[in-house]
Amino acid sequence: MDAPVNGSPVLHSKLRRYRPFVRFWLASTVSDFGTYVTTLALSVLILVTMNGTALDQGLVNAARWTPYLLFGLVAGVWIDRFPAERCSSAATLAAA
Repeated sequence: MDAPVNGSPVLHSKLRRYRPFVRFWLASTVSDFGTYVTTLALSVLILVTMNGTALDQGLVNAARWTPYLLFGLVAGVWIDRFPAERCSSAATLAAA
């Protein structure tokens, strides 16, 4: 498995041994799982508990993504004017 075929198996082997990458990958996986569970929970809440329709579910999902659509691009252009290291540190602190 570690025989290089276009270099990719060796790269994967090295990434699995690199602790910061493994921690990042695990944190990302847990975060994504939480996002999917939240989506499922909202669907169950709307459809079963509140006797909502598919339209209601669609409106709630649209409302969840509207801020990204409205502010994401503008915020990205604005934040690119600042040093990346400080922005990354500030975003990490804000997310905590």
